Amino acid sequence: MSLVLEYLNDHRTAIVQQEFLKRKDPTAAERYYRGLLINAVVLVAACYASYDGQNTPLLAVFVTLLLLMLVRGIPYSKIEDSIAATMASFYPTRRHRLEISDRGLHETVEGIQSYVPWQSVLRFAIHRGVLLIELNGGLWAMVPSDSLFPSSGTLEQAVQELRKRGVLEGRYRYG
Repeated sequence: MSLVLEYLNDHRTAIVQQEFLKRKDPTAAERYYRGLLINAVVLVAACYASYDGQNTPLLAVFVTLLLLMLVRGIPYSKIEDSIAATMASFYPTRRHRLEISDRGLHETVEGIQSYVPWQSVLRFAIHRGVLLIELNGGLWAMVPSDSLFPSSGTLEQAVQELRKRGVLEGRYRYG
């Protein structure tokens, strides 16, 4: 027996996935700020060297770069949201058909068919009404509940099928 889900994916689905991935990696902000601190230390050293060498034009350039980096770089969440929105803006609306069968997942997007055996389905979660299924190779199947076609199965049925196949739910390893 198989379950068929037909739906539309658009830029909103990509944004939900990015939000979910942000939650998945709690060390991302720490790594970002560590890199920002290293850059700030280098720029402060350059400012000191310029000041000590009495090179006022170069000092002005380094101070300007340091201030710009700090002002634009400190609100990490705004930068991350901006990157996610930019990436999502390139994500066109596409019609998807996902069949969950005994053999695995069969997806058809714009006439292109793909097959994923169950051993390549890593885990799943629901975030903001989107079923996110993580596959090997960093790939994802994303099913938004608000764009399921009326003739389609439901997210609840899909979750039951995934659980029945032993797919992990919402447990992630970091790193």
